[in-house]
Amino acid sequence: MGSASTAEIAKRLKKKDPSDIFDSIVASQFDGDRLDYLVRDRYMTGVQLGGFDVDWLFDSIRVGKITVGYEGKLDDAYEVDALYLSEKGIRAAEGYLIARFHMYEQVYLHKSTRSMEIMFQKLLREVSNDIKNSGETCNVFPESCPLGKFLRGKLLAVSDYLSLDDSTLSEGLGRLTGVEGHIGVLAQRLLGRNLYKCFDIGRMNQSNDGHSIMKFKKNLADLKKSSPHLNLLEDRTILSPYRLHGYDEPGALQKVLIGSDRGGDNNPKEVKNKSSIIASLSEVEIFRVYVESAETKAKLAEIWRDIQNV
Repeated sequence: MGSASTAEIAKRLKKKDPSDIFDSIVASQFDGDRLDYLVRDRYMTGVQLGGFDVDWLFDSIRVGKITVGYEGKLDDAYEVDALYLSEKGIRAAEGYLIARFHMYEQVYLHKSTRSMEIMFQKLLREVSNDIKNSGETCNVFPESCPLGKFLRGKLLAVSDYLSLDDSTLSEGLGRLTGVEGHIGVLAQRLLGRNLYKCFDIGRMNQSNDGHSIMKFKKNLADLKKSSPHLNLLEDRTILSPYRLHGYDEPGALQKVLIGSDRGGDNNPKEVKNKSSIIASLSEVEIFRVYVESAETKAKLAEIWRDIQNV
């Protein structure tokens, strides 16, 4: 493969929003990666949710024209090829989008999964800072090893990057259990699956009262200042079953489109306009706080009760 082809592939992989049909196959709301990992992860985790008819989706794929204009100007509008699904694929499209939503809510963003991920991120940051300050972990991960280079912020060769797999990180985690202080404790907790406790404020706030959430965030900030020894790890994200993009926005080719079965339809419609099921789905704000002990979790619950009783 020539350098021009390599550069072109790298350029497409780095794009946030697709600009042509080939980009949309690599990165969009209906791309090859999502179709692959949803099927694979459902099988590997053994969950029953997250199923959808992949074969029917592929059988429904068509290519048509849509008109886009990324600058929103009259003379900027132009036609571009885009993938869409025929009308017979609308139920499969619903199944795909709902499956993705459920997999994120129940698997990828599960409180235990996220607790481990956030704890591991904190551990890596603390080890990196310790190395930069010439601490004990300099000897645990010398600069000659790939993980040592990574933690020092050094540029990695491709071979070094590929060596940072699960086994390497697990081995590194085992080495850190012998380090004194919080780094060693955190490594021990991760290896022993003694995860931080989750206080799911998003679930607690069933009334969707934005003011209560803001008051809780304010009290949480005050608690951090008054008790700096507490390790409070926050997790905030928006889970969206389907993101809307205008035809005059860079994300126009992110759309999941539904066309007609009756001869080449060059005016496919967005799935939300064709499916009342997808139109009824709304975003979910996930806001959780992970804490070291049940006592701290009880303190957060007390803060929340006080807010609700005002």
